[in-house]
Amino acid sequence: MLLTLKKIHNGITPVGDETFNVFNNLGIGQEIYFEYKPKKQRSLQYHKFYFAMLKSVLQNQEHYKTIDNLHEVIKFKSGYYETIIPLNGEPFIKTKSLSFDKMNAEQFDEFMKYAKTECISLVGDEALEEILRFL
Repeated sequence: MLLTLKKIHNGITPVGDETFNVFNNLGIGQEIYFEYKPKKQRSLQYHKFYFAMLKSVLQNQEHYKTIDNLHEVIKFKSGYYETIIPLNGEPFIKTKSLSFDKMNAEQFDEFMKYAKTECISLVGDEALEEILRFL
């Protein structure tokens, strides 16, 4: 089980319902052991940069008509999707969310590599470099 803790002025506090429930169920004096792994925060600026890149690429190509369509294709081509198999029916594919609670910094860095590759395939390497220079 992965628990998230946050340092506060005089100690630590649980983050999220699951961690809160675990801490609530601890008895007084009961010890827990855990492995410390600092969480690398995702950058809001990097997230905004991604969508600014999409907007600029969209304006410099003719195939995709909306940022949403381009965004969905990039998520799909990068493998960031899941196959859903309904009880009675054909399986279908749904792309996953890029939200901060669904994708950590390392995953977003990896995703950005695919996104840049896809954008290069649409506008070319030199054009993308020119676009990124102004973002």
